[in-house]
Amino acid sequence: MTLTQILSEALVQLNLETDAQNAKAYKKKHTLYANEGAQDLALYLKLRRTDQLTLTSGALDLSALPRQCIRVLSVARGGTEYEFYYGAASGTIQVPYLTDGAVDVTYRYAPNDMTSDSDEPDIPKYLHKLLPTYIAGREHTTDDPTQQSRAKAYFELYEAGRRRARTNAGETDAFRIVNKF
Repeated sequence: MTLTQILSEALVQLNLETDAQNAKAYKKKHTLYANEGAQDLALYLKLRRTDQLTLTSGALDLSALPRQCIRVLSVARGGTEYEFYYGAASGTIQVPYLTDGAVDVTYRYAPNDMTSDSDEPDIPKYLHKLLPTYIAGREHTTDDPTQQSRAKAYFELYEAGRRRARTNAGETDAFRIVNKF
């Protein structure tokens, strides 16, 4: 879904007209909410990606990654993972047992913000449909008790979708007992 489609669907869920004037009136605030929802999903689901970086003098500059790095999970070359540790400077990783060159860095990331109408959320496509519901929940978060009950209903729908997405992605409840024998 594009940002325009997400914002339009949010207006439909809020029982508001989707005409150009109304879309323009809510665009800034709802775009903020959509980006907030994408960030929430990425953190909750621990989304990860793998990108290539160049190891120079045993160090990796994480600012060269295309997304904001939350946590490095592995550094590999040719399918072999190597030990690493965080460097003295912020945003660097030291890989002491590897020669300079290209390496694959797997990391948890924060999605890029959507700004233009044709932007798509920087999260997997199956999660896009949760963003209009998140926007609707945020829109109803006010001091009015009636609005608060609507916000609660939207957030319950959003939370249910989030939990389903975690289960579908192979994640399960952290307290589940696993039989290893």
